[in-house]
Amino acid sequence: MGTFLGHVIPGSFFLAFSTWWMFGTYRHFFQSRYKKRRFHNLTSFSCNCMPNIPIEALIKLILISIGIVGETYTAFRGGKFVNIGNGQHITMFAFFSFNACIDLINFYRPKLLPPDMEYLSAILAFSIEGFLFSQHLHGRTEIDVKLHHFLLIAVAFTVISLVLELIYRHKVVFGLCRCLGTFVQGTWFIQVGIYLYNPMGNNIGNDHMSMMIATMAFAWHIAAALAVMFAIGILVYMSESRYHIHEYMPASQNLDMVETNLSDTDEGDVSPLLTPKQIIA
Repeated sequence: MGTFLGHVIPGSFFLAFSTWWMFGTYRHFFQSRYKKRRFHNLTSFSCNCMPNIPIEALIKLILISIGIVGETYTAFRGGKFVNIGNGQHITMFAFFSFNACIDLINFYRPKLLPPDMEYLSAILAFSIEGFLFSQHLHGRTEIDVKLHHFLLIAVAFTVISLVLELIYRHKVVFGLCRCLGTFVQGTWFIQVGIYLYNPMGNNIGNDHMSMMIATMAFAWHIAAALAVMFAIGILVYMSESRYHIHEYMPASQNLDMVETNLSDTDEGDVSPLLTPKQIIA
């Protein structure tokens, strides 16, 4: 990941999946309320257009495989595996692939694995990510270390959210916190790439002023993630409200709508009511 694209690509992955989780979590929450069912958090979501295919798990595996192949290919020099940093990245991808495999098994064989394995595999994957990055900074500049420490904060927040989500499965707030932490990881990955490997050549300096700017930028990344999460919540609420409005409309209001429709219909177009004998026939 010691390049601009090496930070932008995984950052984009985290952004895409966290946004998808936000939509899925909000949709599942509002549907549970409208259908008067008890809400419970989910770590993966199906696509309405292809409900019989585990789209999320398959996309995870495809992207992870691309990442592993790319990191392996760029790690070799003269036929020897010389870039140990790439080895750490491959290790991180491998643990996320384990989580994707758990999602696949749960989709096709829901009762094959012990309960909550999807949560345990996700907690393990993010924990390994944080552990590897914490040991990834030896010999780096002070600003480089600080930027990656901010990333570790986002990873730790995600892991804590996952643990609380596992314990309190019916609390939507912890599912949203997991989405928020993953979203911040994605945006900060991209920001680190811009700061350290700017293609325009204007990298961030290694001084006190730059560290203050980076600290402030990280806070604004959190604010932006919150704004996106609230905006998605409003959009999903409006969509689900329109879909379920007739289910929650009072009976008197439904009767008023029927009477209004009948009054707007021409007398010649109104069909006579069926008699009981006609209904039985």
